[in-house]
Amino acid sequence: MQKQMLLNCLISATLFISSCLTQISYASQQSYMPPIHSVWKSIGIEPPSDLRGHWSERVFQWAILNQIVEGYSDGTYQPDRLVTETEFLLIFYRAYGFHPLSHDNEVWSDAPYRLASYWRQPAQGLQNPTLREQPITRQNAAEIICAAQGVNFTGDEAINYLLNHHLANGKEDATVEGFSRNEPVTRAEAVQWMRTLKVNGCTSIQKRPTSPSDPDLLETISSVPYEKLSDYTSFTISTDDLTLQHKDKFFPLGTPKSVIETELGPATGTNVLLGYQYGRLGVHYDEAGNMDAWAISDDGTRSLLPFQSKKGISLNTIGILEVLKQYGTYGYYGSNDNLTANFFFEEVDGALIPRMSPAEITNPKDAFYIGFNFDPKTKKATFMYIASYLQAFP
Repeated sequence: MQKQMLLNCLISATLFISSCLTQISYASQQSYMPPIHSVWKSIGIEPPSDLRGHWSERVFQWAILNQIVEGYSDGTYQPDRLVTETEFLLIFYRAYGFHPLSHDNEVWSDAPYRLASYWRQPAQGLQNPTLREQPITRQNAAEIICAAQGVNFTGDEAINYLLNHHLANGKEDATVEGFSRNEPVTRAEAVQWMRTLKVNGCTSIQKRPTSPSDPDLLETISSVPYEKLSDYTSFTISTDDLTLQHKDKFFPLGTPKSVIETELGPATGTNVLLGYQYGRLGVHYDEAGNMDAWAISDDGTRSLLPFQSKKGISLNTIGILEVLKQYGTYGYYGSNDNLTANFFFEEVDGALIPRMSPAEITNPKDAFYIGFNFDPKTKKATFMYIASYLQAFP
């Protein structure tokens, strides 16, 4: 089940460490950005003419891959076109896995407004349908997104809430004044906003309270610099990232079963995902009896486990931020109550190079997969799966 949760997102597709565990090391980390044309190849379409070289090209690749936006009949995506409130709602809901469809007796714009009514979002077109096809302003968009966080703020308070929680970027700067509330929103800006929400852990839409929220929930925007991650980053890794650590012992992929069971003892049960279970550790062995995959999972108690990667990635202590800092943001997906991150690597000339998708892998025998599930509330890792590519995708 956990493996399937990860795989379903592929193509649709704070730190505390106990003194007995190693710290994450970034010393050997090298930034790697694949040619943008290779990402189009993995998506399976030719680069749209109006996206080629546009500042939003990479974020549109993500949005197209995840069926958040659709192109026009002429093959363009019109990133600089202003979005109406209806279009903004459609992009917003699709980003969370909802694809509203109109009923037989409805006009096409009724479908997203049914969802807006259900979640009690302050869409202006609910009360005045003539506003549905007007360009949405940044303030109106901010109020809709703010309401989806389960709070009821309007105007400056809604903008303040989003800025303070890093769920929006100011137009001029990260202040209410620099937000440029009355300016319209382009398609590119709307798509980038969805990606900002995802990278910052917003995984679901909540109902807006019927009463205004307590202003005390608003905090003054901090002057302390926020560690903002560059999006669509990727990094090379080392064998440490693939190596299992149990206390002070290390087991790289390829370790014989006899060596592992000398340290851990015989299997304590059968692991549905991998075959052999050793406490919270699951292991798969190839035909020669050598480990080609391992996974650790939380049992719901959120306790520290004696297993981790040699790099220092462990469950219930490492959060989304640390994982994205280690492996890059390109593999992160956030959908309804399901936070996953999926990373592919291929050994090329002795280096483990990231691949944006399986379509970029040229030699599957030299490729590897690293996947994570995170708790939607705590944002901590609750499942980690490391495998040779051929074991993960036989």
